[in-house]
Amino acid sequence: MELLLYLYILIVVYLFFKYSRIRTLYIFSPYILIYLNFIFNDAIPFLFFYPDVPENIQYTTFTAAIINLSFLFLFRKQAQVPISINLPLSSIELNKKRKILLSCFVFFLLWAGVMSGVLINLLRGNNIEDLRRTSEIGVGVIRDIPMLGIQIIMLVLFLQKTWKCYYKVVAFYSFCLSVFLFLTTGNKGGVLVGVTLFLLFFHLKKRGFKWYEYVLYYLAMPLAAGTLQGIRGGDLTLIASQIAVFFSYPVILYQANSIPIMNAVGTENFFWGEEYYTGLVKFIPRFLWPDKPLSFDYKLKELANYDFEGGGIYTTLCNDLYINFGYYYFIFYILWLLFIHYLYGMVMDDKRFYYSRIIALFIILMGGIASTIGSCEILLLFLLFLILYYSRVKTL
Repeated sequence: MELLLYLYILIVVYLFFKYSRIRTLYIFSPYILIYLNFIFNDAIPFLFFYPDVPENIQYTTFTAAIINLSFLFLFRKQAQVPISINLPLSSIELNKKRKILLSCFVFFLLWAGVMSGVLINLLRGNNIEDLRRTSEIGVGVIRDIPMLGIQIIMLVLFLQKTWKCYYKVVAFYSFCLSVFLFLTTGNKGGVLVGVTLFLLFFHLKKRGFKWYEYVLYYLAMPLAAGTLQGIRGGDLTLIASQIAVFFSYPVILYQANSIPIMNAVGTENFFWGEEYYTGLVKFIPRFLWPDKPLSFDYKLKELANYDFEGGGIYTTLCNDLYINFGYYYFIFYILWLLFIHYLYGMVMDDKRFYYSRIIALFIILMGGIASTIGSCEILLLFLLFLILYYSRVKTL
């Protein structure tokens, strides 16, 4: 088991420097999102706690490592292709409508931030951890479509520009978006949205990361997360300690989340896809279904016997699939990897319409399976809204 994980780490690190040299290290690449992150989120924490880990974690980690190595070999050429997205000049004709729509989405998010109390309490320097659950229950449906819509519209507007002339302007608007989303949602991920948009502009208009650029990006995330956690908690004196926590976050989460969850599930207490069903009904407004299930991460929090304020807890992708499907999880894991690589192939194909490539790109970035299911429903509602807004499908 240990030798396999050490071999996995060596192979992925070798590929890291190889892809850096040919400048195809993209933040939306399956290599980074799945195979490199597996090292930080699964392999290293496993080696840190081994042999004191449950047998089911040993099973998921071992099988996932073998599957990952197989896919790295099968799709090795895909990871070496430079990617760019150039929009036709005709796309500029719709910019006025896009900006009107963007303004509407900003208004809805601002309204949701005020209604939930997140915006006012953040500006006052208060602790908002207890408001995050309220925010999801009260105005989630109002917030989700505008959050996704803003990202897609802004990326389209950015991609009409060149890197050399407009990177400072794009950086400014990305920064403003990060601040705005954090203030209106209270979610640290809101800041990551702005950063991600700027990096997508960088990748699609210039190049992929060099190895040291990705290392700096990876190190900057704990610094930003710790700072934002201190601001969100209403106590700036905690920033230094929070930064220290986030630097060891994967190991801490593995010990605090993955091990207790997998111990509780054992070999028979599986949820049989309940998490993904919860994602399917996410788009239904709570005022239409008051008893709509909360996010599955709250159930995992209860399973691990936690009662802290704020959101729920989560585990890694392979363990998440095991919780839902037991020892047959690997079938769904393989299907998921095939799906991600298919989407990445769409992004690579410069013969496809730019909107389909951008949508495939956002689906890749949506994260785990459950979040992707829920987000894709929001995406479909957003596209339906665009059809109604533009009055005809061919202008999308």
